[in-house]
Amino acid sequence: METRMRAPRPGRWLTVGLGLLTMAMGGVLILRPFRSLSVLVLVVGLALAVTGVVEAVRAARSTTTSPAGWLVGVGALVAAVVVMAWPDLTLWGLAVVVGLHLIGSGIVEVVAAVRGGGERAASLLSGAAGIVFGGLALAWPAVTVLVLAIVVGARTVLAGGTLVAGSLRSPSDGGTGVAPPSAADPGRGRFGRSLRLVGSLLSLVLAMVLAAVSVVIHRAEPDAPGAFYVPEPASLARAAPGTILRSEPMPSFDPSSSAFRVLYASTGLDGEPVAVSGVVYVPNGPIPPGGRPIVAVNHGTTGVASNCAPSLVADQTKTPVFAFGAPSLLAAGFVVAATDYRGLGTAGPHPYLIGEAAGRDALDAVRAAHNLPDTGAGTDFAVWGHSQGGQASMFTGQLAADYAPELHLVGVAAGAPVSDLEAVLKQNVASVPGRVLISYALSAWSETYGVSLDPLVTRVAAPLIERVARRCLTSLNVLEAFPEAIAMGAGFLTGKPWEVEPFAGFITDNNPGQTPIDTPVLITGGDADTIVPPDATRALATRQCGYGQPVELYLMPGVSHPAGGPAAAAHVVAWIADRFAGRPAPSSCPPTG
Repeated sequence: METRMRAPRPGRWLTVGLGLLTMAMGGVLILRPFRSLSVLVLVVGLALAVTGVVEAVRAARSTTTSPAGWLVGVGALVAAVVVMAWPDLTLWGLAVVVGLHLIGSGIVEVVAAVRGGGERAASLLSGAAGIVFGGLALAWPAVTVLVLAIVVGARTVLAGGTLVAGSLRSPSDGGTGVAPPSAADPGRGRFGRSLRLVGSLLSLVLAMVLAAVSVVIHRAEPDAPGAFYVPEPASLARAAPGTILRSEPMPSFDPSSSAFRVLYASTGLDGEPVAVSGVVYVPNGPIPPGGRPIVAVNHGTTGVASNCAPSLVADQTKTPVFAFGAPSLLAAGFVVAATDYRGLGTAGPHPYLIGEAAGRDALDAVRAAHNLPDTGAGTDFAVWGHSQGGQASMFTGQLAADYAPELHLVGVAAGAPVSDLEAVLKQNVASVPGRVLISYALSAWSETYGVSLDPLVTRVAAPLIERVARRCLTSLNVLEAFPEAIAMGAGFLTGKPWEVEPFAGFITDNNPGQTPIDTPVLITGGDADTIVPPDATRALATRQCGYGQPVELYLMPGVSHPAGGPAAAAHVVAWIADRFAGRPAPSSCPPTG
């Protein structure tokens, strides 16, 4: 019988051990892909290195003369060296290296399959999947890097599993290094071939699904604001606060009302005129004697980029204003003035969670509604908002008497207001959604106040924060922010903002409840809120009680932060209607005297 001499193969159990180690490395990537960027880089580098060794071993044991296995193995080892030797490797650098490796190995596999080498079906599927994954990594690294970690992990598990299966099932050569003609490559036994074929098919399916999702996310990014949002400099310079700079009708979410996109003047933090956009909703029908009351509805967090403005959303039923009960307010006969806040729609920066700016924007939105022709809007108004909008509503109440004395405020309703920024930062720093919100705040404060984030964040986190700040929370493109927020790691803060100046001063100055509000106040929230601590909401109500005005605390059992605004809307609308009707305001404050 003719025999074929070949190099001695590594011991079977040594090979099994290598396969198991490879599977373990892949499992770590699949189960814990993002402890931090540094850990991700280390594990991906090790996984690529072990995969390269496995592919080299499989190539050495193969009875074929195809160089494909060697090329894939060497490519993985080169990628591993680049990943682990690149100083200060960024998230995008990692995506590029892994993406190029996947494309290269995918091309090698496809070419080998076309030439008839190896397991043709599995190689075609695996190669095609690698090319798609690699292309996605280069096109949209923020979306795909998390999945890439899982994909590299899955491919690593598959390589190790194939090696183990083949080693345990391959015919023995008796340790002589002489293989009979029927001896198959260990990865090509029936079980090994089936395992690789199924794994390759699943990889390609996952790649195609991810490609479709990436396209959807990319197309979902809100449009950039157009010319409507750019004021004419001369007109802005001479405009009094609340002056309408530009207006246009837009589709309303309620057929019994009309909606107008507006650009109006407000006052910047430096005292200079600034343009702000928003939407004014007006009930249809005859104007009642005395005019229509106005409700300023302040939206919650949508993002800090200029294209995150609610007025840009074509379907207004998908805005916080709608969710906060605007249809019911219109049905009650009230005009709704919904500011975008400066820097959303208009050019940035957006002063996120800076109370004075938000309060002025809301008050000037009320003025704009009053000044908009044919609305019949009077000067009586109430204000309501949730989360960021809750803080804005509190500051609207605090500023109203001095900033807009011609307006008559009848009540302030604030849902889960950000009333203790230190507590909110501490509450959210450990969670991924929390790090998105903190990134919004830090980026906005840095731009608005002109200060560097270097004393507060790690070198790795700084560019990630800026990228997160480009995503809109109310759009699908926020999904791009989560891998970035995850990659920051829980230790992305090198200092405590509430202890490091000037940030500590910003935090103190932007906590509402430090001055009286001369009208009744309603404070709402949920006791299951994990964003704004319920204890902070209770403490704000207690502080407001100390000023002597009626304060109702409406804390809803089992309600989370995102659900808080919609859940409280009916109660808030009824409370506002009572304020306009002049009925006595309920109070949760303890009796005095």
